[in-house]
Amino acid sequence: YKNIFLGPGSGACIESLIHTVSNNKTNIVSSFPCFPMYFIYSDCHNSNFKRVEYDNNNVFSIEKMMSKIDEETSLVILANPNSPYGDFKSKKELYDICRFTKEKGIILLIDEAYVDFAPGDCLELARMFDNILISRTFSKGWGAAGIRIGYLIGNEKIIELISKVQQAYPISGPSLKFAKFLLENKEVFEKYSKRTVLERNKVCKILNETGKYDVLNSNTNFIHIHSTEGSNENMRKILEDSDIAFKFGAIVPGDPRKTWVRLSIGPDMTSLSFFKDLL
Repeated sequence: YKNIFLGPGSGACIESLIHTVSNNKTNIVSSFPCFPMYFIYSDCHNSNFKRVEYDNNNVFSIEKMMSKIDEETSLVILANPNSPYGDFKSKKELYDICRFTKEKGIILLIDEAYVDFAPGDCLELARMFDNILISRTFSKGWGAAGIRIGYLIGNEKIIELISKVQQAYPISGPSLKFAKFLLENKEVFEKYSKRTVLERNKVCKILNETGKYDVLNSNTNFIHIHSTEGSNENMRKILEDSDIAFKFGAIVPGDPRKTWVRLSIGPDMTSLSFFKDLL
């Protein structure tokens, strides 16, 4: 357990990490757009936040990120799968930045909030490099955002440092008991995650084949959709009339339209009436 840091959600764990490495002379490098709390926590703890933006496509450049790292960098954050576009980097693709940050004495945080829907994880890299931390949560694939438990995995010396700035009694007994229950029944979660991935790919395939929609698939439990012609108002109306939760007004790199729909995916979505209305 010396290699694990528990906190009230992965966001709180990340804040404790940022608190540990920050002062008014440091900077934190991260992909952008990103989980907003990365730059909010950086600002709260007086660290400069350096954005590494996508180019005109939805593929994030690791080389570009490495070029932004300098002598004042104390932390590099990369979500994998990334958010909000769901792009994924293999261990091979991340090896160079792991080695580079290791040589520079910089912590690299790989945020695996959506790893339950991805084709792999980076735990092996955390074993190979003692500067790598992995963050995870029960909020996504496990469906338990309400218990507010997240954790970091990594070198015990770094974990010990982070532990010194955590809140007193950050996790409740009922939350821990529920997390233990989930772990003891992980086959249910694993089945759900696999079914979600299959349905995500099925939804994208069907919508693409209609010729009516542009679809950006991902390695998470959400996708981006836009009508090939005109605005997305008809899709928006169908989703609203069906009481489907979604995000409207998303932007995709390299695409001038600012009315993309970001839609979360779950098992058997193609059998629901709203999906038939879209078709």
